[in-house]
Amino acid sequence: MGSLDPGAVLNDAYSEYQGGDGGKAHEYIRFIEEKNLLTDGISQCIKAASEMTDPVIQKQLMKAAHFGRSFLKDGIPPLIVDDTVYTIQALRILNEIRAPEVGMPLTIGQYNAQSPMKIISRLTKRELYPLSISICRFLKLSPEEGELRVLIEWAINK
Repeated sequence: MGSLDPGAVLNDAYSEYQGGDGGKAHEYIRFIEEKNLLTDGISQCIKAASEMTDPVIQKQLMKAAHFGRSFLKDGIPPLIVDDTVYTIQALRILNEIRAPEVGMPLTIGQYNAQSPMKIISRLTKRELYPLSISICRFLKLSPEEGELRVLIEWAINK
């Protein structure tokens, strides 16, 4: 165990569990539970995942957060549920637009500072219509606000 931050300890616990050492994983979980920091550890893993650009590390941290949720005794706080859903959604979009063929290396901070429509508009201006449409569908935007707007722009530019 390196850092004693709850998120780092939770990530170490998950790594130990994945490696087959359930006893060591339980020891780490008990360490942060005794300090009433399990919820903080889960939040830290989610936040850290959102700040990573490597999908493998993002997935590891989100799995560690999910692993930690299974040890919560009083249920999962709504804030953790909301943060998890938002982060997964944001990471899916960010990973798509960070791809070399798209070349939009936004950070989570930059993503949060923009509306999804702003990102879709930027993609549409770069004539990345199929990606724009798939993001509209993924975000479940109304057709008028998202997909139809992109299709009209696509038709005009063809």
